[in-house]
Amino acid sequence: MPHTSEGSELADTVSEQMQVRADPDTIFEVIGDFATYPEWQDEVQEAEVLAIAEDGWATRVRFVLDAKIFTTTFVLDYVYTDTTISWTLVQSDTLRRNDGSYTLADHGDGTTDVTYTLVIEPTVPVPGMLRRRAAKRIVEGALINVKARAERAALTATAPPTPSREDPGERDRRRHPQAR
Repeated sequence: MPHTSEGSELADTVSEQMQVRADPDTIFEVIGDFATYPEWQDEVQEAEVLAIAEDGWATRVRFVLDAKIFTTTFVLDYVYTDTTISWTLVQSDTLRRNDGSYTLADHGDGTTDVTYTLVIEPTVPVPGMLRRRAAKRIVEGALINVKARAERAALTATAPPTPSREDPGERDRRRHPQAR
């Protein structure tokens, strides 16, 4: 589903959903553990947290990504809600747009639907078919890797270390920031 923004080339939106055998908190912790992305996200070559909120969750992250048709460095700003981790592009050497989200829907039975939506638009002309193929590969690969890592964490009941693991109250404050 293409998206057109005034004065820009065509941007491509890709959205995929996958059911994960883990609770939303475990999945949030996997997705929010940016420093480990190069270990388990194939396209991510580097991830550096540049800013952290009071609750310990990253709000700005710099990435170096190899999307096969190009390598890019970009900075994203992150926002967290009870069910969503979303991001917007702050700066990039080859992207005009890189906005997206992970949305979690808890089934209450130990499974969660994870929907990854990505809108990507390079600054250089790339044929639409190649843009869509690259975006789809990024989304599908990320979901497969999030699923594997979250399910492994759920089975061992030991999620990757994040600030919320050090202080369980942080998770509640993050999930309900208005309660502060």
